Amino acid sequence: MSRPTLTQLSPTVTASGANSTITENNPNLDPFRSNNYDLSAEWYFSQGGLLSTTVFYKDIVSQVTPVSQIIPLTITQINGDGSTQKVQQNWTASTLVNGPGIGVTGAEFSYQQNFDFLPKPFDGFGFLGNYTLLQSHGGTLPLIGASKNNYTASVYYEKGWFGGRVTYTYRGKFYTSTEGNTQDQVWEQPFGTLDANVSFAIGQHASVVFEATNILQDTNRSRFEPIDLISDYFDNGRRILAGVRATF
Repeated sequence: MSRPTLTQLSPTVTASGANSTITENNPNLDPFRSNNYDLSAEWYFSQGGLLSTTVFYKDIVSQVTPVSQIIPLTITQINGDGSTQKVQQNWTASTLVNGPGIGVTGAEFSYQQNFDFLPKPFDGFGFLGNYTLLQSHGGTLPLIGASKNNYTASVYYEKGWFGGRVTYTYRGKFYTSTEGNTQDQVWEQPFGTLDANVSFAIGQHASVVFEATNILQDTNRSRFEPIDLISDYFDNGRRILAGVRATF
């Protein structure tokens, strides 16, 4: 069980005349509850080596769901000459409710190994990887933020005064909301990021660190479905950082 965020519970209403929208939070939301069933197996086949798998089912009882509707409003319009007049407009009113339950089935697979059986100096290499498959079913809307396919793969090298890691993380598309006017669903598109870091030890208590994130410069994109039009586009670019880490 988890409770809604303080923002979702805040008894506030926001109106935008430019967009003709009314957004209302809901202080009466029930907690987010689910009944979870898991079955897992792990095999530690060597020192630092692991194979594991987990299958699970989550019966989500009360997911927090955004809902929108079109409502007619009579507003006072101020004209350019200062006069006013009553105007009938259609506004989009959005709020949060506890929607119907939804089920989620899935499986997770993980592999980890230090390649210390390799000849020197390659015995410092290692690998970490995991893959998660999710499938939601039931309910009137897809589960918010649930990607069907997710995986991470990381190759690292740690030996003596040097350490480095390259990681690729992928997340499949997922549902975020429903547009109030057309009722089209907004889906965040697949996103993958390649990150890397290296460190050089200076004595026993300090190291120089270099990090690079989103090396391939992937972008965050969301689209309306089924009309297949863009909703949002964010280009965060590539970031490169350098620093010194000290321990005492």
